[in-house]
Amino acid sequence: MTVITVDKSDFCQLVGKDFSMKEIEDNIPMMGTALEGSKEDEFTVEIFPNRPDMLS
Repeated sequence: MTVITVDKSDFCQLVGKDFSMKEIEDNIPMMGTALEGSKEDEFTVEIFPNRPDMLS
């Protein structure tokens, strides 16, 4: 499995909306990936092989 760490401010800028870390933690599973962990300003997700689109 591929694991990536994402900066919260970069994520919010790309999405076009400011999210709290709690909102990100609650909604990451709805995006088809698993939350591996989170800190104050970044979060780590695991990308499953059936979702290669998440890597682009």
